[in-house]
Amino acid sequence: MGEVINLNKARKAQAKAQKSLSTAQNRTLFGLSAKLRKTELQKRETRDRQHDGHRLDDRKKDNNSE
Repeated sequence: MGEVINLNKARKAQAKAQKSLSTAQNRTLFGLSAKLRKTELQKRETRDRQHDGHRLDDRKKDNNSE
């Protein structure tokens, strides 16, 4: 005799496997996940702020000489 299985669990497992497959395909098509995209954006903003903080302001120098 065959093994008794719960059809509802089997159907959900199959749907989950299909969803993970389509998720992997979309990830390759559309790039980074939202979490990675957000962390990259935060890193870039932090880097830009630090860079702007170290910038020399030539306008102050020009205004003082006039």
